[in-house]
Amino acid sequence: MRTMLADTIKRVLVEIEQVQSVQLEIPIDGNVHEITSKTLNYLKRLYEYADSIGPLLPADQRAKDVSQQLFLYTERTLDALRAAFERKAGVNESPLAAIFMMNNFNYISKSINKPVFAPFISAGTVSRIEAQVNHHMGVYRQRYAPALHLSDVVCRSRSQLISRQLEHGHGAPA
Repeated sequence: MRTMLADTIKRVLVEIEQVQSVQLEIPIDGNVHEITSKTLNYLKRLYEYADSIGPLLPADQRAKDVSQQLFLYTERTLDALRAAFERKAGVNESPLAAIFMMNNFNYISKSINKPVFAPFISAGTVSRIEAQVNHHMGVYRQRYAPALHLSDVVCRSRSQLISRQLEHGHGAPA
């Protein structure tokens, strides 16, 4: 049983790392990918059972104890997830890709800033993920700047029209 559980833990990381070589489908709404939420939930479960799961994690010579093993495993897992999404962004230049990337990295950022992750993640990783959020937000703004500007102009024009009509005693347009 112990060997089977250890093999499962190792396989999960291998599968996440292999996502880099598989085509990820971007959800049509640009929402958070299922692998992102499942990976972060998986890591939280590992932390809950750290004492019993820790010894089953893949061996790493840099780890001196279970906490360090979980730290290294978390870093490696998040790095694999980040690499998979970066690879996907490199091949998909659609407008939806910027939203997809921003949503996924924002979800990761919010998740890893929760106290449960604190002992198992470095400040450098948190900074890299937050930089990814900011980068993809910038890409989104750049790609959609003309549309966002037009939308802003239309809203202001409509607001001004309503204000003028109200000043002159007319009701707001329907």
